[in-house]
Amino acid sequence: MALGLGFLVITAKAFSQEDVPEDDAVIRHLRDALIRYDNLDLIASYQIRQLDVGGNAGPILEDVIVSVKRLGSRALISNKSRLGQPGGDVRPIQMDLVVYGEGDIVTCQAALDTSLRQITGTTDDLGILLYSKWLAGKQRFDRKSVYNNLNDAGAVLWVIGYAPLLDYIEEASEVDIIPTDDGAKLIATSEYGVLTLSLSKAHDWLPKSFQVVKNPEHKTVGGLVGEVFKGEVKSVTWTGEVKDFIADDVGRWAPKSLLVQRRTVRNSGTANILETDITLDQVKYDPPLTEADLTTDIVTPVGFRVTVDGAEHLPYEWDGENAVPRTASLGEIASGVKNRVWSRGGLIGINLLFLTIVMYLLWKRQATA
Repeated sequence: MALGLGFLVITAKAFSQEDVPEDDAVIRHLRDALIRYDNLDLIASYQIRQLDVGGNAGPILEDVIVSVKRLGSRALISNKSRLGQPGGDVRPIQMDLVVYGEGDIVTCQAALDTSLRQITGTTDDLGILLYSKWLAGKQRFDRKSVYNNLNDAGAVLWVIGYAPLLDYIEEASEVDIIPTDDGAKLIATSEYGVLTLSLSKAHDWLPKSFQVVKNPEHKTVGGLVGEVFKGEVKSVTWTGEVKDFIADDVGRWAPKSLLVQRRTVRNSGTANILETDITLDQVKYDPPLTEADLTTDIVTPVGFRVTVDGAEHLPYEWDGENAVPRTASLGEIASGVKNRVWSRGGLIGINLLFLTIVMYLLWKRQATA
């Protein structure tokens, strides 16, 4: 993930030489901190509220506990949410997203009781969806956009305005760096919008506050703002403040608590503000994980039907840990399912089965000749 500094216009305000850090050094510090953060696993809780025009917070719209585990190209993002209308019934649910090494993503969903334990004994509230570009020719999620599922709480992973923080800088046409007493202020203008960061030198140059301003023509990971918000917005602004930092046992920093506000101005001129209050309960850099740690703990019966997004006709099922192709019947082969793309294993299985049938028919013909 090299920074394309060659085409950036980087400027700095006039300060004495001893006070001014090298401009590209500031970006390198930030880049190193964010890349190191990619190897951090965490457990966090957050609440989402809507603010009125006076800035007063309304009832909690969503109360979530989220954990993120990452191992190379693999990841597990688990959300346990209490959802419901203010004053109405609250339905706790768990949604896990498993990112596999080859890029496939599985989402699993289950109903929870009030203590956030899975309700077992019924499959009515279970669901598994497989996103696979090579199976369906398209994919809603990938390794970047999967974190958009956290919405504004993605700031806990430095995903802000539905895009990783580094994307704003790496694709910037201009970066302005202003030294401050405790770090630097960075302003980056790109197709992702206008990003403003206040960087803390004492905390590995991580942002202590941020602002992202996007108009409909600006990009997110997943489409233009106008598309993501269905053409209904004039501008969207995210502001955030780190209220406290936390260090691990060797002094590597991460935000302990963040407050993020999203202000959406609609074409009608009306505006609404959502506030996401995030607290990190546990952070671990480079934890000793194995692939077994990246498996959902949602209990789903073996053989449960898995839906392939964009290719719902493909017969997939759950084997207890993964989505796998279901063994095809002769009727499915005869109806043409064998000519569709399944998986490498499934396609090989069909070819072997087809070959077995052909050999049997040839043997039968010879035996009766």
